[in-house]
Amino acid sequence: MSNEIVVIHLEKNRNFAGPDLNLSAVDWIKWETCLRVVYFGVSANLPSELTSEAEVYRGSEAYFFCLHTVCGLKSPMLGETEVWGQFKGLFRNFDFASVSFGKEMQKFINCLFADGKLIRHTHLTGLGSQSYGSLARRLLRGLDEVNFIGAGSLVQQMLPWLVKGRKKVRIFCRNKDQGIQRLEELKVLPEHVEVVPMQEGLHHSVRGGLIIAAPLPAEVIGSLFSGRQLEKVVDLRENSTKDRLEMDCHVIALVDFFKEIESTRSAVAEKVIAAERDIRLLADKHFNHDFRRVGCDELWL
Repeated sequence: MSNEIVVIHLEKNRNFAGPDLNLSAVDWIKWETCLRVVYFGVSANLPSELTSEAEVYRGSEAYFFCLHTVCGLKSPMLGETEVWGQFKGLFRNFDFASVSFGKEMQKFINCLFADGKLIRHTHLTGLGSQSYGSLARRLLRGLDEVNFIGAGSLVQQMLPWLVKGRKKVRIFCRNKDQGIQRLEELKVLPEHVEVVPMQEGLHHSVRGGLIIAAPLPAEVIGSLFSGRQLEKVVDLRENSTKDRLEMDCHVIALVDFFKEIESTRSAVAEKVIAAERDIRLLADKHFNHDFRRVGCDELWL
């Protein structure tokens, strides 16, 4: 594989949305996700000046970066499949003849598909729950209704994991406007989620799951939600061990929640190390001219 292949990477963040570099569509292939912008090309077409935020990878390093990315190892949720699907979506019917370096890039992409499938299958299946949201979704699986106490950043992080597939999601909070703002930032439609002032909690029929993400005393929470048709409560208060919540259902305290995540992360870390080792070996082999990988002649779609 040619060492002339170049990848330009622009990572998005709050202060940097990944500007369009205005590169020629004949000389560069652009792939954009919610987290990054990636341009595929060759060194002959590399601009003399680039924004300081741009990372440039060449040859085997470009391949390592791309395989590492499409396998979900640069994602907040390690091993997630969305980035793999986005990558396939771009190149499934891509016309490589439309770019000046198409023949060489098609080899590069074909091998990424083949190696990506291999790495994901070998190392990145069954990674379990690695975040508050993913673990809460697993713990509350099968419950049609989920209720939150609180409207802070933790609730905002967890909402995307718990909105889909529910008949009802409620946010009980002191400041209704803040709760509505959280939904607007996530582009969650008001009809899918209801924001309720805390003092009105007694007037609502609460059932299913309850996630506590606000520093309220157990006594207050109990007075509002005891005797309801709740099946599971996830208590994420920092003092949940000392100020124990007594309910008529299964209560999962913060310490047990942490143990579950740490156990999963330890196992995931080992799998990631093994995956990165094999990604490095594959990248080095592809750019060793004496090596010819069988299986890269066809697109693994």
